[in-house]
Amino acid sequence: DCYPVSPDHVDWSVHFPKFFPGNGVESDALLLNTSEYPIQYPDGTVRPECSGKVGQHQVRFLDVGCGFGGLLMALSPQFPDKLMLGMEIREQVTNYVGKRIQAMRQGAEGTPSHHNVSVIRTNAMKFLPNYFRKGQLE
Repeated sequence: DCYPVSPDHVDWSVHFPKFFPGNGVESDALLLNTSEYPIQYPDGTVRPECSGKVGQHQVRFLDVGCGFGGLLMALSPQFPDKLMLGMEIREQVTNYVGKRIQAMRQGAEGTPSHHNVSVIRTNAMKFLPNYFRKGQLE
């Protein structure tokens, strides 16, 4: 298991590459914090514009215990400019949601979509403050 030390150690560009162009991130890469799709958080802080410390791109909607991602998938087209994240503690469910998001980003239902949604496996009860700043979520 891997968790960030603080919000300054989270590089959101790996989860939302279309919102952070020029960061050299593959848009198809899944980094879900599971054994199949691991993620590594840096020891040092990431660039402020990628951690959401500055700039307009910050995760604003959070679905704790997102399950199979139904709410996220429904909200994504309704709020295309809002970054939203699902947190799920179950590894296989997180992998399923990640693959579902990846398929939508590749145009599984026509036009590529859902670039503003991502999911990670984490224990929100223990690590929620490690991902978000005070007042960040709407």
